[in-house]
Amino acid sequence: MAGLFLFLGFATQAVGLLYTTPAKSGFITGSSVVMVPFFAYFLTKKFPGWSQIAGALLAFIGLAVISIEGDFKINTGDVITVFCAVFFAMQIIAIEYYAKKAGSVNLAMLETGIVGMLSLIVGALYEPMPAKLDLHSWMAILYASIFCTAGAFVVQNIAQKYTTSTHAAVIMCLESVFAGLFSFLFWHEPITLKSLLGFALILSGVLITELLPSDLSKITSMSG
Repeated sequence: MAGLFLFLGFATQAVGLLYTTPAKSGFITGSSVVMVPFFAYFLTKKFPGWSQIAGALLAFIGLAVISIEGDFKINTGDVITVFCAVFFAMQIIAIEYYAKKAGSVNLAMLETGIVGMLSLIVGALYEPMPAKLDLHSWMAILYASIFCTAGAFVVQNIAQKYTTSTHAAVIMCLESVFAGLFSFLFWHEPITLKSLLGFALILSGVLITELLPSDLSKITSMSG
């Protein structure tokens, strides 16, 4: 299940990037963190808490700010990337459930193995066979496979043995910040005030969801 959700997340993210920018894709993908408590409710039947709801609303407003264009039409790539965020949220829930039943390294190997197998099948069916793969292409493939995929998930699964899921989720949200930064540095994507406002709203929603107590009584006791 974790591998299936991860594959669908990667696939929709890649297709979405054909129609949107890396910065918008990164921030929309990062909003998956605020979806997790609501999806987890169907498993735990536990109310997510008012801070999670407030964070989700902020993230939703941020998505609207960066996704709705001047003619009030939502970009196709933005919509596809929202599905990517949903699949990544489901993957986080699956990992939360299955990590208690399997070793972190074994789980990461199985998860990425499923992603690789499904990607190979879909690629063989729908993508043209590359006529030539030079050294630079193989270096890019190996880098994406080892560091960005397999290595990243192995490290994440191991690291979550020594830290809380809240800390891990907040640190992983920095992916969105780096996506915007690198898009500016390498793609020369202009950062407008509208984009900054949307990014700030999404990041604020993520941080509120993860850092504030979900129980209002806890906030009252903390302030007292």
